[in-house]
Amino acid sequence: MGTRLHEVGLITIALCLGLASMVSASPAVAELAPPTVAVHNAAGAAGQGLVETVADALAEHSQAMPELRSSVAQPWALEAEIAAASVSGNRAQVKIVAQLTAPAGGLQYTSEAECEGASAAEAAGKACDQAMEELGVVLNAKGTVYHYGDRELEAWITIGADQGIRPQARVVFLRGGDKVGEGRVVTVKDMDSIVRVHQKVPAGNVFRGCDARVVQNGPRSAVRAVLAHERRERGTAAFLAAAILGGLIAAAR
Repeated sequence: MGTRLHEVGLITIALCLGLASMVSASPAVAELAPPTVAVHNAAGAAGQGLVETVADALAEHSQAMPELRSSVAQPWALEAEIAAASVSGNRAQVKIVAQLTAPAGGLQYTSEAECEGASAAEAAGKACDQAMEELGVVLNAKGTVYHYGDRELEAWITIGADQGIRPQARVVFLRGGDKVGEGRVVTVKDMDSIVRVHQKVPAGNVFRGCDARVVQNGPRSAVRAVLAHERRERGTAAFLAAAILGGLIAAAR
């Protein structure tokens, strides 16, 4: 009985040692880390006291975005500039310009936000929220070129208003991961957009099937301008329709 227990004990020890060697021999899972965060003040004395507030807000946002987690050796880099800060009475206004760089020198994404608040810290917090929200939009705005006009230098891409893109957004074109051109959005529809490609890019460099990436969204004011233009067009059309109808009625009398 004692011999059998001894043998069972030896077998158990051997199994444990075997499992331990297998675990130690298995490849280690790469540790993932959030982006590095750096904040620069370009707003003088009014922005100096906001550097830590902005850094903490951006770090909190970036840690909550799983798409920004990468290896410790090659992390995303998030840099922000306090571009402007002012306080007048009980109102403050702060502008933040954020730039996010993908690992290993990848694409750079940019966002700007200018917000008001009861204090400079509150305004800075709102600007950080909006800037990171914009970065989240452009990070997920991915599509392809499905039509390209050599003469017009216009690329039709499968990214539209449904993905949060706005007029004047900046788009880069990639072929096999390499940048081959860029341009600005001139027309936005629900499911697609038209991008005016910079003329300095040879026409043949952008063609159907290239990847399209939004690296900076258009200003929110661009949407208001488009809506105002559409309202004016509808008003003009309604006026012309009423005038024609009035003319027809008058002619029939």
